[in-house]
Amino acid sequence: MNDANKAAVALLDDSLFISDRVHVKDVELPDGKTHKFHFRELPAAEFHAFINAQRDESADRQADSWPRLIAKAVVDPDGKLVLSLDRARALKFPVQAALVNAIREVNSYQGKATSPDEAAPSGSDTSSL
Repeated sequence: MNDANKAAVALLDDSLFISDRVHVKDVELPDGKTHKFHFRELPAAEFHAFINAQRDESADRQADSWPRLIAKAVVDPDGKLVLSLDRARALKFPVQAALVNAIREVNSYQGKATSPDEAAPSGSDTSSL
């Protein structure tokens, strides 16, 4: 196998792609209690849109960046979206901050497989992307 073929095979590694898996995370909220949330992995384009909104000159677009990310990532156990954009906008700031942090953790690449049967035995709910 030549170097070009090895590179192509490496790009087929499932850990390089988002999965359909729903990630369950315990998130500590400002009330001091830990709440269980379900998250889906998001495509890179969602994060590019998030970063661009954060840098936008429009204060409204900046303010909407967290709620948009939350509305697209928080799901029920079956992976269905549970928050409308308006409902995500209504979350208190510290709640939004905690959820965005959890979304970042779920979507951080750690070079690990995302399928449940390939998951690390440590019990970590964090995904590979």
